[in-house]
Amino acid sequence: MNAMRNAELEVLKGQRSGRTYRKPHSKATYTASAPGEPPARRTGNLRMHWNGQVKSEGSTAGGGVQIIAELESQEKYAGYLENGTKKMAARPFVDKIKEKATPEIEKIYKEPYG
Repeated sequence: MNAMRNAELEVLKGQRSGRTYRKPHSKATYTASAPGEPPARRTGNLRMHWNGQVKSEGSTAGGGVQIIAELESQEKYAGYLENGTKKMAARPFVDKIKEKATPEIEKIYKEPYG
């Protein structure tokens, strides 16, 4: 779970290359994400509101247990960012988080237990 959370923080940080806007009720500005980029951070809510769990399900053909790690944003607009809307192109981030976390997760599961 930590590997996924670290990957999420990494994917959702940094500058983006979209339009520059003024933050509401402020003179400060921020640069939005361009279509296809992970979402830019304006308030930080997307990065801060994640729930994760690890669960095991049954056994595999080889006699092992299948482990499933889930990390899900609790922000109601996360799906709109990931998939886009009629008025906004997608700002996908889920697959990028998985890609970033996969090497670390594989490394963890290859380590000897005990």
